[in-house]
Amino acid sequence: MPIQWFLLLAQVLAFEPGAQGELTHFGNKWGWSGTDEAFVPQLVMYATPPNFVGDPGKLDRDIALFLNDYGFNGFHVFMACRWFDIGEPDCREAAGVDPELDPRTFEALEMLIRKTHAAGGMVHLWMWGDEERGQTPSARDDWGGLSGPVARKVETAIAERLGPLPGWSLGYGFDLDEWVEMSEIHAWRDRMTALSSTPHFWGGRPQGPNNGRRHQRYARWNRGLDYASYEHHKPSYAVYVEAIEATPDKPVMSEDRFRVLQSSDQKHYSPEEVRRGLWHSTLAGGVANIWGFLKDGGSHELGSARFPNRAQIRTYFEFVRGRFLKTMTRCSPTKAKPTRQSLCLDSPAGHHIFYRENARKVELDLRSVSDTLPVVAVDTLKSYEEIRLGAYRPGLHQWSAPYRSDWAIAVGSFDRDPRPGFEPKVPPFDLSVRTTDSGAVMLEWSSVDSGGADYIVERASADGTTPGSFEPIAMLSDGRTSFLDESPRPDGSHWYRVRAGNRFTVSRHLFSGTQGTSVGELRPSHYRFAAARTGLRYYSDRDYSLASFPSFLDRARLLVAHNDDKAETDEQFVSFNLSRPATLYVGFDHRAKRIPYWLDEWEPVGRRVNVEGDGMRYFELYRREVPEGPVVLGGNSSAGGEWPDGAKSQYILFLVEHPAP
Repeated sequence: MPIQWFLLLAQVLAFEPGAQGELTHFGNKWGWSGTDEAFVPQLVMYATPPNFVGDPGKLDRDIALFLNDYGFNGFHVFMACRWFDIGEPDCREAAGVDPELDPRTFEALEMLIRKTHAAGGMVHLWMWGDEERGQTPSARDDWGGLSGPVARKVETAIAERLGPLPGWSLGYGFDLDEWVEMSEIHAWRDRMTALSSTPHFWGGRPQGPNNGRRHQRYARWNRGLDYASYEHHKPSYAVYVEAIEATPDKPVMSEDRFRVLQSSDQKHYSPEEVRRGLWHSTLAGGVANIWGFLKDGGSHELGSARFPNRAQIRTYFEFVRGRFLKTMTRCSPTKAKPTRQSLCLDSPAGHHIFYRENARKVELDLRSVSDTLPVVAVDTLKSYEEIRLGAYRPGLHQWSAPYRSDWAIAVGSFDRDPRPGFEPKVPPFDLSVRTTDSGAVMLEWSSVDSGGADYIVERASADGTTPGSFEPIAMLSDGRTSFLDESPRPDGSHWYRVRAGNRFTVSRHLFSGTQGTSVGELRPSHYRFAAARTGLRYYSDRDYSLASFPSFLDRARLLVAHNDDKAETDEQFVSFNLSRPATLYVGFDHRAKRIPYWLDEWEPVGRRVNVEGDGMRYFELYRREVPEGPVVLGGNSSAGGEWPDGAKSQYILFLVEHPAP
């Protein structure tokens, strides 16, 4: 037996069930039997089995990234016909009328389910796929159909191999209305229930509603399954609410894959729509979703890449942790619009969650409570930070926010002790990166107890806001905590990290130039520098692009920002280090009636940068000379430039470094 299978077997035998127990439900809320707690499954599209089989390290890294760092609570894996050949999703390519099952497929799934459950999360599988693409047993005339011997062999193997494991659910496939009758999927569910030694959630989404809110027509289909599901296309808050109300005794999953893609199809998402979808599905009462960022290296086969709005996603999970209670019910109208009124959940004990978008004022209806309760607010567009509002008495209240944003408010005393898997078990250690005069990159990191493991330096190149695949470039066995990378890619966007056993440093981003010049320690971490050119997207979260700019910016670097940061008020929002002097140019929204105070010290240039896609049409330029060393810029809406008289679009920054002496 190959050594990797011995290692895998050892890891499997060492598994200890997570404290959360089995998947269960409390009426229409998803939950865990061990902790007796409700949660909202917000799942990440994960790689197909051939991309992680025999690689426990990849699973550990991805769990650390998506579950511990972002806060997601599980993965979704699409199987199709990989039961017979881990690398082949098309059943028409399987050999013979009675193909053998591929043991690698089950080994991969067992490892994924065990590790994810141990980290506090769940796994949702799609057993089959789409018949038109040959991903179902009914695509083969010689297999006996959906209840024939080949399909039964797969069902039995799933029940025997995966059935004893806690923390996973199974959907039958997708586009089921094209190849499955209601009676067939109900019979399949009954067979799986009888075969499995432990209970699981068996389901399969019906045809719709793709758009609109008519869920009752699918109630009969869903009543014969363990959870209710629907093929929504970009559901609103009202759609989520009516999905829950159609089957009030079952947990609900919106079982399309909500993807951020390069294409602009109306059913696909932007990162901003992902963020709001997390809140809408939760405030509706707790509908499960599947999310994927299929850009910057993400794909249906490789799974989701890193979402660019990590801080906002993490803020959602940190806010709802310990606050989404199994006793909560919706207390806002079915058709409430979050931009016009507060969405809310409440419990008999008086706990409340309120949420409202693009608001300066948030209405809080506390007439149902009997005591004075503590209240905290969180800006959902920023990294998690609680604003303590004091204690509110029973009655109607209106909170005046310090500025316009999307706000979440919690009322009551919640039990918020950390739970397994929701906080990083091994915190990252620190790493700094800088370029030298010769153009090399110096890395320095803090010393850690690595259990005798070597330090492994890893590097990734990236053209977007997230790194590609990290590759090792050095192994240090002498205890050194620094390394000089003498061969960075010229004019490249680099990411670095250092690994010591099962511990990683934070990842650092740096732009290296051919002259040995660089920008280091850039903040926010989701920003990046790129060579300025016409057609370049100047925001990572919008499709707007540069149309034209003055010729003196031809050799400039552009700070690719996030337009969602336009309401930022931090006086030290953007910062970086320069290795030598430079001229900075800020492009500011020409529609602003006032500019922030920090920009008063900059010289108006009298020239503009023209853009496409944004109704603003152009930025006005401001200039400032800066020496080598640290540079700090304030937020778009910081003091002096507050909304609504300030900018309506996030500023951009051009950097022109002075020639080397």
